[in-house]
Amino acid sequence: MPEKPEDLKKHRYITHSMRRPDDIIKFDVGKSVAVQPYLRLNNAETLLKLALSGLGIVKLHLYVVQDYINSGNLLELFTEQNKSEIPIYVAYPQRRFVPSKIRCFLDFFCPKK
Repeated sequence: MPEKPEDLKKHRYITHSMRRPDDIIKFDVGKSVAVQPYLRLNNAETLLKLALSGLGIVKLHLYVVQDYINSGNLLELFTEQNKSEIPIYVAYPQRRFVPSKIRCFLDFFCPKK
């Protein structure tokens, strides 16, 4: 079990081939670790399956792995160093009235505070 980010160099890191750069793991605290990926794949579902099989460490979006973390099938590493949220932008044609399906989507994902 890696105890600090530098320990990732000693483990099998499986990366997504579309991630650029795919051999550097960045953390929110301004830290990054250069690793030599064990595998490069272009499918997040396959990355997840490999991690669940115990074949390596992966970096995936929380919505992909949340249920597996909650059930104890996956462990989240370095939670204190990865707390940021990535903004999501919604683009839709500007009209006088927003269609109800778009309004429902916006209300669900962007609740008023």
